Amino acid sequence: GILVLVLSRILGASVAVRQRYNGPQKDECVDDASYESKLGMKCSDHSSFVCEELVSTNFLSGHELDNLLESCPVSCRVPRCEKYLPPLEAQRRGHVEDAPMGEERDLLITFPSQDGDQCFIGWDPSCKDDPSYASPLGGLPCSAYVNTQCALFRHVGFTEAEMLAFINSCPCSCGIECK
Repeated sequence: GILVLVLSRILGASVAVRQRYNGPQKDECVDDASYESKLGMKCSDHSSFVCEELVSTNFLSGHELDNLLESCPVSCRVPRCEKYLPPLEAQRRGHVEDAPMGEERDLLITFPSQDGDQCFIGWDPSCKDDPSYASPLGGLPCSAYVNTQCALFRHVGFTEAEMLAFINSCPCSCGIECK
């Protein structure tokens, strides 16, 4: 009795493992409706962007990206789900090759100001984040981008116009001085 139970559990687990890796199943290619990132973003907030590039910008850690890809395979266009999705061009914003950056600000090593009147020591006091800015990535404010590599968001899928608005609206959070 016990031997049969153990064997059936082992064989059952083996069949489950084989079924899991038999290739994509339609029911495996569904976004988790309850997913919400640490910034309050749902799966659908990622659908216009290249999810994998969020790590290079320091927006997500590797573990957070793994969780995003597992939870949002449709929105992130995980390869195993490609055959269930419309063509890429209809959904995803262009990569950097499609929307080359015109002029980028020089990235400067800066240190936050301690006086509160300006965001960085030596910067013009009028150089401030726009409190009404809403990012194309989930409508996030500038403060969500502190400690990220803002200039790399063009690889995520921000268009040239979106990048210019982003950098001009969030100089303090991005650490890129106004000119």
